[in-house]
Amino acid sequence: MNELRLSDFEINLDVVWDTVQTALPQLLKQLPAVLVSGDMKN
Repeated sequence: MNELRLSDFEINLDVVWDTVQTALPQLLKQLPAVLVSGDMKN
């Protein structure tokens, strides 16, 4: 049976915070180039 059991879903806040601290700043640096690239396709 296909069903989502929310009780089995956990968010590890340490992983979330680590991602915010490490990956997010890098992604924010790349965002302007991605936005400009997207504008060129329209």
